[in-house]
Parts: sequence; structure tokens; C-alpha cells
Amino acid sequence: MLDFLAIDRFTGGGAEGAKFDALALWQPAFTLRLHLDNPADWELGWLWLALRDLAAGWLTVGFGGAKGFGRVKLTDWAATFGYLLPEDAPGVMQLGLAAQKSGVYTTIQVTSVTEGWRALAQEWVNAFDKKVKGFSRPAEIKLTEDGYFGRLEQLYPVMKGGAQ
Repeated sequence: MLDFLAIDRFTGGGAEGAKFDALALWQPAFTLRLHLDNPADWELGWLWLALRDLAAGWLTVGFGGAKGFGRVKLTDWAATFGYLLPEDAPGVMQLGLAAQKSGVYTTIQVTSVTEGWRALAQEWVNAFDKKVKGFSRPAEIKLTEDGYFGRLEQLYPVMKGGAQ
């Protein structure tokens, strides 16, 4: 059980009568599954960089990162790549792993100890780096119309004398 005290935004001190308790999970474990449909190499590079930071414990999720909550560490991972045709997964095919059938897909599973995995991930990271370096923002961005202002009355009609 953790004790908290709400902070008064105006005075900066503790808010009167706003003490509360919270119960935090202690060392929870979760399973995460991502499904990517036909990702580009640069997208896999971006994902790999995020997962690398997650594995190193550098990222927090949820509430209270500054208080030490939400620390996440990727501990045991496996990536399953599925493809219809061998040319759909040329990088993964170079790893020389055994492929299996899973419905209409042929799948290859890669883990953190798979030989050659890091070299393939580095190719993806290089593609991401090239994409980022090749990006250029237009010199001037003009907003021609805001999607909500001027239309709020149509989106949320004023209630008169009861529900509409």
C-alpha cells in the first residue's frame, strides 16, 4: 500500500483532505503480441530500436514514471515472421532457420539468441536511419480549416428543455 497526497495546483501545497492510498502491482509479468501487416524495413528498424530500449529497461509505461512506477523490462522474447511467398521475407530467410506452416503462412521464429539476428536488425535500423535523414518538412505548413471550430454546434447540439 502506498500513501499519496494530492497537490493543490494553486498553492503548491498539499490539498486539504486529499490524501489517498494506492496498491501497486509488484513485479507483474505480461505477454505482448504485435501483428504487423507487411511492414517496411525502416518500420522494423524503428520497432527494433524501441524494443531494444525496452529490453534495456529505459522505458516506462503508465502512471508515475518519475516516481519509479511503470518500469518495464523485456526479458524473454520471440518474434515469429509469417509470409506467403519466400520473397516476402528475404531478410529472415537469410538466417537459415527452419520454416513451419501455419495456415496459409509459412513462419520462422527468431529469438534473442538466434545466430545472425542482430545483423538483420542492424540492416533494419540502417533503413530507419536513412528514412529519418531523408525526411524534410515543408517550409511552411498552413492549416486551411480546423475540423471542430465553427462546427461544434452541429456536432454537439445544445440541449433545450430536455435531451435531444
